[in-house]
Amino acid sequence: YRRTARWRELLGLLRHDLDQAEGPPVLELTYEIGTLHEQKLSEPQQAVDSYELVLQKSPSHQRAQEALERLLEVPSQRQRVAQILEPVYESQYAWAKLARVLDVELEFERDPGARVALLTRLARIREERLQDLAGSFEALSRAVEADPGDVEVRKQLARIAMGTSRQRDRAAVLEKAAAAAEATYLKAELLGEIASVFVNDELQGAQGITASF
Repeated sequence: YRRTARWRELLGLLRHDLDQAEGPPVLELTYEIGTLHEQKLSEPQQAVDSYELVLQKSPSHQRAQEALERLLEVPSQRQRVAQILEPVYESQYAWAKLARVLDVELEFERDPGARVALLTRLARIREERLQDLAGSFEALSRAVEADPGDVEVRKQLARIAMGTSRQRDRAAVLEKAAAAAEATYLKAELLGEIASVFVNDELQGAQGITASF
């Protein structure tokens, strides 16, 4: 079948073998079926089905993981593959890869609450695991945009902004959120925070001038 490129017939043979198999051969046959769907039949959905089964049985199966990483670039499978790889990367402490798939999940998530949860998790990983404060600031800025009323997220953004001297950037994020806010109380809260940024900035500037004399 391989020599004559009769891939459908080969797929049927492999599935028959899989039905009869037990133990370790099950993984290899399932993986081989996945590669057939992916590389010979151009059926990415079925390929993902097979690779997911392999990782469910053997989370450390490197070739199945690498195959899913390739399929992460296929638009129709992107969201699903990201969700499959998320717990794999977390169990491996592969923080950069985990951050990447969380970003992919955000491409498809529209619910504000779910977006905030993903973004705050992403910000924490970038800050604590990757020492990427700029990336953490960017994620928290997006979280404020998703839900300006989340006070805790705004506090985290203020903390990162203070530690990275990005208070003006924080003010710009808050200004954008205030412009989009519909509730009067929320708009007032955001404008108050913006004002405090500039007041503190002016105080620090005055202290700097005084110290120079």
